[in-house]
Amino acid sequence: GDYQRSSKEFEKLLGNGSNDFLKSASLLGLAQNYEKTNRLDESQNLYDRIIRVYPDNDAAPEAYYRKAKILSGAGKYAMAETAAKEAIEKYPKSIFADELHYELGWAYNMEGKSDEALGAFLWVENEYLFMLPVIRILQGTILPHCMVYRKILVPGTLHMKLLLFFLWVVCW
Repeated sequence: GDYQRSSKEFEKLLGNGSNDFLKSASLLGLAQNYEKTNRLDESQNLYDRIIRVYPDNDAAPEAYYRKAKILSGAGKYAMAETAAKEAIEKYPKSIFADELHYELGWAYNMEGKSDEALGAFLWVENEYLFMLPVIRILQGTILPHCMVYRKILVPGTLHMKLLLFFLWVVCW
């Protein structure tokens, strides 16, 4: 997309004295644009601002999630863990709770905290009970078919990411 143009629109909304919902949504959109154009420090600063200025707004859990994801991507797993845990504690019923647990699991995994990683991933699995039979079936049949699953499954949704993680653990 045209991130430069949409960034200007978000900045206009911020400057016109709009309400807190529009301001936080504009900050979130601007931060996502920065993220997509690889301006990660600026993006993270805006996520921190959303968390600090709008803690009771729906944008805050998403800001935490995106912050944790950026930190993980930068190899800052301890910081990603802290961000995800803080968000999970503050917003346990958020629509981003599953993504936060998933990011927490990856941070734990990369830090070598296998038991904690498994706990975080099992939390996500339990939230999506329909995944359990699929995973159990695949556990018995996956090894001969790893190449097939690598080509068929396309990452995108949290469910696919979680399934791919389990496949990765079993296949590699």
